[in-house]
Amino acid sequence: MKSPTARVVVITDRRDAHLPFVERHLDAPFVVLDPQEFAAGKELSYECKDGRIIPVYDGLRLDAVSGAWYRKPLQITDDNLPVAPVFKAYARTAMQRHFNQLLTCFSEATWVSDYYAICKANNKSWQLAIAKQLGMQVPDTVITGDKVVAAAFLKTHPRSVAKSLTTTYPQVEGKTNTFFTTLLEDGFAPDLTGLHFAPSIFQEAISISTDVRVTVVGDQIFAAAIRAQGAEKSKTYDYRLSQHAGKVTIEALDDFPKELTRQCVEHTKRLGLRFGALDFVLDASGTYWFLENNPNGQWAFIEESTGQPIGKALADLLQSNALGR
Repeated sequence: MKSPTARVVVITDRRDAHLPFVERHLDAPFVVLDPQEFAAGKELSYECKDGRIIPVYDGLRLDAVSGAWYRKPLQITDDNLPVAPVFKAYARTAMQRHFNQLLTCFSEATWVSDYYAICKANNKSWQLAIAKQLGMQVPDTVITGDKVVAAAFLKTHPRSVAKSLTTTYPQVEGKTNTFFTTLLEDGFAPDLTGLHFAPSIFQEAISISTDVRVTVVGDQIFAAAIRAQGAEKSKTYDYRLSQHAGKVTIEALDDFPKELTRQCVEHTKRLGLRFGALDFVLDASGTYWFLENNPNGQWAFIEESTGQPIGKALADLLQSNALGR
């Protein structure tokens, strides 16, 4: 029987829209550890006792934790530190390093997922290699900052897509410019000058019938078909554009292949994760093409549209460790 004091902790921004989807299914007490609140004055200490590290956050001693969920915490920034400018960098780095010690705590808890596994799993080339090893269909791909290599790939793949490797985008006149996946064909090709400043993914373009998002939680999968409208005349090859200008319909995909289901679960496990959000495209012939596995991807928009119980699956996984101490 689970200890009555066992808790589930989540390291994230308290405003994270995913929290209610999980919290409503939890029997255990739910504690949010938010770096912004720590920077605002909540106390954080670590007790080193009998070979264990026990965090104490805002007076709460976290000595019995069944599950730890690493979501999307915001980094501490200079803006919210009321110290003299000369000390801001010092205070910020000291506080962030202090908070980050949480990432190696709760060693007996079920982590979804381990922070350092998430960092490693963000390696796109490793993801593609594992997918190929498992027997998934993978488009021809090169990841490069070398304009000669990129030009050679585009010559042999006249219909390709270009994808950004970064998750940090430039601010222009107060607005964030997002780089969507872009179709390269019919003489529409990028200027590769300076590519070494922005290494990118170049990939064989697949004729898309349907975008597919597969959310893996432990050994469960939730497959959804995503159909975008409104961006047909654009060179953007990314359903996310239709969320800004157009229409997106999302439906549960009940006939997702059993073998691919097994491969998705195995792919996530080989990355060292307990959660993954895999992106596929389905072509007109019925072939599923693997694109990537997002180690900490968004999923609430899938549950909202399909009713698939992703939040409940996460809650169950976070409470699956009966000891948590």
